[in-house]
Amino acid sequence: MPCMRRTTKRTPSPWVLMADARSAAFGLLLAVVLAVPAWAWAQDPGSETLVSPRLVDRIVAIVDEEAILLSDLEREIETYHFEMETDGESVTSGEAQIRQEMLDRLIEVKLLVAQAKLDGMVVGDEEVERETAQATQRLIDRFGTRAALDRELARSGMTFEDLQDRNRELVRNRLYTMRVVQRYVRPRVDVRDDEVRAFYEEHKDEVPRQQAQVTIANILVVAQPDTDVMDGIDEKLAVISKSLEDGTSFEDTASEYSEGPNASRGGLVGRFARGDLFSPVIENALWAMPVGQVSPPINTELGIHILELLDRDADTVNFRQILLRVEITETNQQAARDRAMEVVEKARAGQDFATLATEYSDDPGSRENGGLLGTFAADQLSTQFQAALRGMEPGEVTDPVDGAAGFFILKLLERAAGEAYSYEELEDRMRSAVFDQKLEQELGLYLIELRDSFYIEIKA
Repeated sequence: MPCMRRTTKRTPSPWVLMADARSAAFGLLLAVVLAVPAWAWAQDPGSETLVSPRLVDRIVAIVDEEAILLSDLEREIETYHFEMETDGESVTSGEAQIRQEMLDRLIEVKLLVAQAKLDGMVVGDEEVERETAQATQRLIDRFGTRAALDRELARSGMTFEDLQDRNRELVRNRLYTMRVVQRYVRPRVDVRDDEVRAFYEEHKDEVPRQQAQVTIANILVVAQPDTDVMDGIDEKLAVISKSLEDGTSFEDTASEYSEGPNASRGGLVGRFARGDLFSPVIENALWAMPVGQVSPPINTELGIHILELLDRDADTVNFRQILLRVEITETNQQAARDRAMEVVEKARAGQDFATLATEYSDDPGSRENGGLLGTFAADQLSTQFQAALRGMEPGEVTDPVDGAAGFFILKLLERAAGEAYSYEELEDRMRSAVFDQKLEQELGLYLIELRDSFYIEIKA
């Protein structure tokens, strides 16, 4: 549902509107926390001692038979200021104009609620409680913790229970309003294809471009342990290999031999999305290997991993692992760094990068493909990779990049500028934006009709 009309707030780019439809109710809820209650007990100036209670609230308007209190209006004004501050905008309108527009918004909400009740529309308590709980949780998330929210409430003279009571009223009104809009306003709105095209032509210069993309290859050099440590690892790997060859399940083998934290769960790591795993080497292997297969040993800074891919979809993998811890010393790390720099010098001297990857890379997922990692948008790469590739030309090779899995040597194969989105790619989003604009216009006209249908009195 569109927000009530508010001319004092700047109109954002239509592309911003298409990308982010905020709930007006959430802004109201935030203001409840920040506003100083207008019904607070009066205090003696300069004293913190409470004197005899004196009610400072009053009625500022009546809609149908419902009163709008001064405290309601003050909270709405606080909402406006908070929204502007959150958006990083300065307030340019005078307080008198803001006060009038906020009063108009409260009147419009009362009109919509009055129409809903006249039509016998019902908002159930269960729905209100569910929506209130969600709204309150958003507030807790906004402040970080429940304790932080409680402190802010106390600063405004409120308790968490006060907040819940006020939230329920706001949520109930919003649900009534949505029902009225659904019944009376949405049927008036129809979006034609030519309107969507006209919207695109009017705003196409504001269309954001797609992100630039880079195609990269890599050679990974992993620090190798001392010979005696590696001999012990080889013995363990031989025992694990025999266990699997003898028909022992991967789950049972992991339970017996894995040194990782998930050994008690049969090595089950669980389901992860692409980009969420700590090591790109592990990730590359899991997306390259067939489902149901067991990987060869893979080196990372955590140790030696043997993976079993349980299942995979377009975005996630589910797997088990056997992890053998390996002690890596600073001497081992320096040796790997030196070895990586030697590979860089060979590549910059003109040796074929794909051949170097096959010979030197410890990344089994890309080694057999000449080190090719693929094509990525900037935000899909780690900050270290982005920094290393910044300003590079296709064909150039980076210095070794210290990453979680080892030392990465990156070669930029191609850099493609971000292209503009086509009309077809944006059509659905533009249609929604045009619909929202027309819905807001029709809502404004409908509110004019309601003003003529219900009693409204503005108090001086």
